[in-house]
Amino acid sequence: MRIAILTAYASEAEFLKLHLEAERYECHLFRSEQDLYKTALHCPFELLLLGRMAEEMNFVEILTRIRANLPVALPVLVCTDREVTSEVLCLLNAGADDTLCRPIAPGILISRVSAILGRIYPTVQNIPEESFGEYRFDHYEQGVFISGNFIGLTRKQYDFALLLFRNMSRPVSISHIREVVWNQKAALVSRTIDSHASMIRTKLNLRPRNGYILSSVYRYGYILERVSALGMTAGRHGYPG
Repeated sequence: MRIAILTAYASEAEFLKLHLEAERYECHLFRSEQDLYKTALHCPFELLLLGRMAEEMNFVEILTRIRANLPVALPVLVCTDREVTSEVLCLLNAGADDTLCRPIAPGILISRVSAILGRIYPTVQNIPEESFGEYRFDHYEQGVFISGNFIGLTRKQYDFALLLFRNMSRPVSISHIREVVWNQKAALVSRTIDSHASMIRTKLNLRPRNGYILSSVYRYGYILERVSALGMTAGRHGYPG
């Protein structure tokens, strides 16, 4: 899981990074919102940890900008100096998913992060299947049921398809696909990913007539979208197929 840590204080950033990476989370540190937004365009995150910023900055205003510039589904955990009910409610209403009061105990940090990620991104170990409309992913059988019909997939095809469905209507970068599906950070021959995308499109019938479209995003990656009643969503957004 990729976690973005936004804080203006190096000591807080290193503390959070140290304990999270000990639990095998991949952490990325940011001191400014602009750097976070720029990176998030090509490097999606599963969680944002919001720490201390400049004294004159208001958490509610920051959360408002975060919700305007980052995916709405991205969970945000805010580190606060005190746990006053009215202030916590204000942060939750502004878009925070949870709060964590300083001083932060490592065990509480890990527990809170694990709880949020487990709720937002249920793991294969916790649940036997995940459903997206008429598509039901069976983690044990490593295949997909489409309207009751079972379609078997290879492990890479399954992981790739599940990643696309979990990020419905959201572009997924080649680098993210490479890391999640192939567990590689080094370059992977692009035609390997392209061939897997083509096979997934065929096997799962991800065609406009079936209500979905899997498109390549030029020099970026892939996006899976539902086709609206008014036309092909991907075409309206300008993603080449």
